[in-house]
Amino acid sequence: ALLSTASAISLAAARNRAVTAQQAAAEHAAAAGKQRDAALETLRKLVFEVQDEMEQEVVDLDEIQKSLLTIALDGLREVATSADNRGVTNYSTAAAEYRMAEILARLDDIDGSERELRRAENILQLLVKETGGDPRAGLLLADVYSLLGDIAIETEGIDSADRFVKQAATLRSKFGDAEQE
Repeated sequence: ALLSTASAISLAAARNRAVTAQQAAAEHAAAAGKQRDAALETLRKLVFEVQDEMEQEVVDLDEIQKSLLTIALDGLREVATSADNRGVTNYSTAAAEYRMAEILARLDDIDGSERELRRAENILQLLVKETGGDPRAGLLLADVYSLLGDIAIETEGIDSADRFVKQAATLRSKFGDAEQE
């Protein structure tokens, strides 16, 4: 009877582990499904909405790039909410935010450009902190500060850009060396 009680307890524990593993697998499958759906929706938008824009008689490349990046950023943000590998997703999102900021600056949307740069800055600061100094994130953060410095020069004068220039130089000095190793 003692052996059968121990077997019953062992069997119950194995069942509990199997149920827990099955629940975890279902959660992972649901998250993967959400990511797949977000990626497919992003691709659909890229194919159809960009095609619609390109069919216009006058094509403005900056506007098309802006549309592409807007769609891509929305998709990246959606995928990032359920991604297991947040570091890669976050870096990609920050890089897209930076590119969007460049486009907005070329389109003279300084406020929009600065908003995108601040988003990229927040993501990259976290990445650098979480990874203990990812060189790609650090160098992209330096680029963000350089563009913020350019915007500061335009909007506030050269003196206001000094802190951004110093931050960019510090990051390039630190991470430029790490990238070459």
